[in-house]
Amino acid sequence: MARFPLRPPVAVAAPQPAAPPPIEEYFDIPDEEPISSGYTIRSLFWKATIGLLVALGIQALASLSPSLVELVYSQTIYFHISRLLTYVNRYFSISLGEIFFGMVIIWFFLWTLWYLRRAFRGETRVFDVIKILFLHLTWTFSTLFVLFLLLWGLNFQRMPISDSMGLIRRPARSDELQAIGARIYSGINKNYDDAAAGQGWSGTSRLPMPMAKLNEILEASFQNTPMLGAARQGGLGVPKPLYSSRVAGVFGAEGFFIPYSGEPLYNEAVPNCDLPFVIARQKAHQRGFAREDEANLVAYIICTNASDPYVRYSGFLHGIKVLEEIEKSGVGQYRDKVGRGPSTDLDARIDYWFKTKSDYPDTLLQRLTGLYLRINRVRRGYENFDEDIPLIIGYYLKSPTFQPRESSPASVPPATTAPQTTAPPLTPRPVGDGGGGGGGGTGTGTPLAPRPVGDGGGGGGGGTGTGAPLAPRPVGGGGGAAAKAPVG
Repeated sequence: MARFPLRPPVAVAAPQPAAPPPIEEYFDIPDEEPISSGYTIRSLFWKATIGLLVALGIQALASLSPSLVELVYSQTIYFHISRLLTYVNRYFSISLGEIFFGMVIIWFFLWTLWYLRRAFRGETRVFDVIKILFLHLTWTFSTLFVLFLLLWGLNFQRMPISDSMGLIRRPARSDELQAIGARIYSGINKNYDDAAAGQGWSGTSRLPMPMAKLNEILEASFQNTPMLGAARQGGLGVPKPLYSSRVAGVFGAEGFFIPYSGEPLYNEAVPNCDLPFVIARQKAHQRGFAREDEANLVAYIICTNASDPYVRYSGFLHGIKVLEEIEKSGVGQYRDKVGRGPSTDLDARIDYWFKTKSDYPDTLLQRLTGLYLRINRVRRGYENFDEDIPLIIGYYLKSPTFQPRESSPASVPPATTAPQTTAPPLTPRPVGDGGGGGGGGTGTGTPLAPRPVGDGGGGGGGGTGTGAPLAPRPVGGGGGAAAKAPVG
């Protein structure tokens, strides 16, 4: 039986006698196992390709029946997979997924460097090095993609969250948009004031609790949110800080979700005002909400309904992007209504990403995250991060406590049109091109339009996630989801 080639054939020159010409023998594997022959290399390549095509076929079939995926995979099979992975990784304080992907990257880098060096010295052929490297990459990608689909990736094909939660998807009226805008900016200001009481903040806000307490608050909020269905249940692993948080910051990533280990990872260097939302988004990926817009919506619901005012403040602060879209519709102006304290946090967020993020790595991660999302049949790719805006509006329209006409004139700008008119439909804002954007450090954008990267993964974390990635932003989640890219 032929063995899988781990290295290219090596040319060894025999000692040169005086008379006969030098004799060169190529050997690495015995003659009876001609693994280095073109036919065997081609057969191994096609086996990996066929496995990848089968996985893509399963993904395509799953996309034809989202309700079946929701019932059989997302709410049943994945429920047990996530608990099994938690049982394995809960004994480690560091991320197993981060270590695994770090080892894979180091392996390919050193392998390529070593054998290219030998090729330049005439000990093997450059063509053989490239051929074996391409074979290794094909098998690695094919194997990881199959595992990604089985362990988490089929969640991309589940029912849209707008259907499973029964969100309102009609265009909002102008008075409704006014009330939503007032709800968001008043939520930002009030919860900031409540959280700041007795803290003595001079400048930017600081997380007023240890990370273990923050995770408890988020878990309690998840489990007290009936609209999440089976995903509200606990028993999952705790979020872990990225060991490579500084590197993630250079790429503009807030977090990832690693599907292969079931670990939500977060960049611990991001501004404190963003940490609760970033972690909640990766935990949403962990619960099977793979799409970045859906993970953002879940994180928004969880944070804004949490028991702690600082966690609620972090959630409402994500709603700044919704305020920007409402302003674009011509309904009212809300930026000036955000208080001085939250405005200081927004400025600190912009300053952090301006100093940390590098344009080329950030652009590379955006493109890889967009490719990762499109492979998983998310049509708009990286722009999916901003498609949570209509979902958040639909969530408020569905809310039984949402009563736009009860908003006081002092807190809500007067309507510019008749109360029953329909405002222009809100569409996700185009993705920026890097360079000190809003939250999450991706894209140019204005201070009103934070855009997280998140989540993979492993699945590439997504999530990295969460980031999302993605998810990532995932990275993660992914796989790491990617978090935005498994990114998160």
